[in-house]
Amino acid sequence: MADIIHALFCNPPIAIARLGGSTAPLVAYSWVLHGNPRNDDDTGIVPDWSLEVTTDGSLMPFMPPDVRFRDGNAIRPVCPFVELWARLGEPNSDLATWHDEPVTEALLARFGLGLSALTFKVDARNAKVARRTRNPDLVYGLFPAVTVAGDQHDPVPLVAKSPPGVQQPMIPPGRSISLGSIQICKPSANPVNAPWRPMVDVEVVRFRFTPARGAFYGPPEAANPTNESSVPAVPSANAFLNSAAGWFRSDGSGGGFVIPADTFDFFVENGNSLSLGVIDDTCDARVEISLQTTGSGAAPAPAHAAILVGPPDFAPDRRPFVTIADDLNDRSAASNARSAKP
Repeated sequence: MADIIHALFCNPPIAIARLGGSTAPLVAYSWVLHGNPRNDDDTGIVPDWSLEVTTDGSLMPFMPPDVRFRDGNAIRPVCPFVELWARLGEPNSDLATWHDEPVTEALLARFGLGLSALTFKVDARNAKVARRTRNPDLVYGLFPAVTVAGDQHDPVPLVAKSPPGVQQPMIPPGRSISLGSIQICKPSANPVNAPWRPMVDVEVVRFRFTPARGAFYGPPEAANPTNESSVPAVPSANAFLNSAAGWFRSDGSGGGFVIPADTFDFFVENGNSLSLGVIDDTCDARVEISLQTTGSGAAPAPAHAAILVGPPDFAPDRRPFVTIADDLNDRSAASNARSAKP
């Protein structure tokens, strides 16, 4: 009996994006180990095969000559790619007999489908202020979620607004905050003698998430100097938030300002630290990818990917990532002996 697509899944299911003001994304790189990996002088990074998105949305792999983290004062953003894979097997078969294949145009064609049969649903939000103040009206993000067809290869902007129907929207009507964009890459044939094979397969369906640039926003009052800082917290062009929404002048009454309590812009008035009402363009995004029915019954189970957007960070380039167990071992009595050079 012929296989069917039972489910879709993303590779990786969780990706980290980082803000950056440069228009050039950070290239891919790999760790290299030179002897003892716990010696700061023995580890480093080297460029690895990276993907350039061309004007038609297709991908061109290239090997960067070096790894550049910034262009002048502008930090290069981390813009992750996520591949789409499928779990295939005979109808009503045991899960242990299923096998995984990357989703390509050839795979979809086997079931009489094309890229248009795929739907990407993106929901991105920032709930930091809502969490601090325990006020759900202060969340901002995509209302409604953005839906992109699998054959739509232009970048789609992700525009954040306040939830509809709130009495005092923090982002006023007619204004918005960019959370970046998503782009469904256009698959293309792998050249037979391409130097990047088998490291990169450009026939696989994948999307790229590009985060925002790392801007701050606030109410008009946040564009003025304070007694605590002669430099305004936000530029005047970004000072359009609603002062009456509940974040500006918040003092944590009502059980707000949960941990961490000291990581927000504030001014002091009568001995009290009051919020300046500043927010940023980070977010957490969830992408759901579904495929219409293949004619063999119910549609396959959709895939999900989580994109976590954080602040600019170069990450360590002299020591590899360690586990919690490594950290605990480092704090034990024998850590010096283990870390000593041979």
